[in-house]
Formats: sequence, structure tokens, C-alpha cells
Amino acid sequence: MMPKTHGFLLGASILVASSLFLSSRSCASALTSEEISMQLTRAELVRLAGYGEEKISSVLVAGTLLFDACLRPGSDPVTFPVPGARIGVGCRTNGESTRKTNWTCGTTDEFGEFMVDLPSHLHAAPWLEESCMVRVLLMPKECHCRSNPRMVFRDLKLSSEGNSIRVYSAGTLRCMSEAVSEHCSAEEEDKA
Repeated sequence: MMPKTHGFLLGASILVASSLFLSSRSCASALTSEEISMQLTRAELVRLAGYGEEKISSVLVAGTLLFDACLRPGSDPVTFPVPGARIGVGCRTNGESTRKTNWTCGTTDEFGEFMVDLPSHLHAAPWLEESCMVRVLLMPKECHCRSNPRMVFRDLKLSSEGNSIRVYSAGTLRCMSEAVSEHCSAEEEDKA
């Protein structure tokens, strides 16, 4: 059993500690922002500004890459997903003296779908639909569809927004093997 004096001392020390804490809180509110920033560590300042590892918002560009193949003359084209393709999302920004494109890359999954997370300095741009483009940068070696440097898609559309996440859709990107597409187009011309 605890002596009464020991319990009284414990209660008094808690009361003194809480009053010191409250008085230090009221003093802190009187500090200037410069003094507060001097008291915070760099990591705390970065987190408060929203540039830390804990992202305040996310902007994603999503889409699907498919390969259309004509397996036999006269047959309907067959569509396959392209897994393992490297997709780039480039967004143009106006600097003070130059205009440059910032690129971020992603890879398609087994269903040909990709989702690229844009860097935080592009999140506030209200013109993402006009300034960003999607390009197939590299096709997997086993794919018969080759990337074309002119294969650029500019039709981004805002598909969802909420919970600090904006998702832009690039839609379905399609490619065709040159040899197969020439063969299929010759068949289609014969039918016409």
C-alpha cells in the first residue's frame, strides 16, 4: 500500500508538470514564424510543407497498352495485352527562360495496364490535359509490336477526383506489327 504522502507528492508533481506544459504552450503561440521554424527540424518543416515522404496528394495517369494482331488473312484482328512495356508520361512546364518536358516512367502489368504517379511539382498544374503526353518508350523483346517514336498520345482526360487523388486516363493505346498490319490492310482493301 502506498503512503499518503507519496501519493500526494505524485499528484503535486503531475499538477506542476501540466502547468509548465500549458504555460510553455501559451508562450509558443507568441513566437514568430521565424522562431518556430528555427525550433523545427528540417524533416518537420518538409513534412509540414507537404513535400516529405508522406504525400498530401497524388496525381496518376492510367491506361492500357494493347497489341492488335491479324493472325490469318481475312480473319478479325485479335487483341493481346502488352506486359512489360515501358511507358513515359511527359509534362511540359514553362520555366523562366525555357520550356522543358519532365518525364516519369512506369511499366505495364500482365494485363497491359499502367499507372504512372506524377512528381509533386506537377500536381498543382490546372492544365495537365493539355501539357502532358503519354509515349510508349520501350516494348518487351518478345513482343512483335515495336514502339514508334511518333507514337504519342495527348488525349488525357480527368477520370476521377477525390480523397486527394486525381486520376487522368490515357485510354487504350493500340499498336500493330508493321508486317501484320500491311497484310491485314491488303485484305481489307480486297474486301472493299
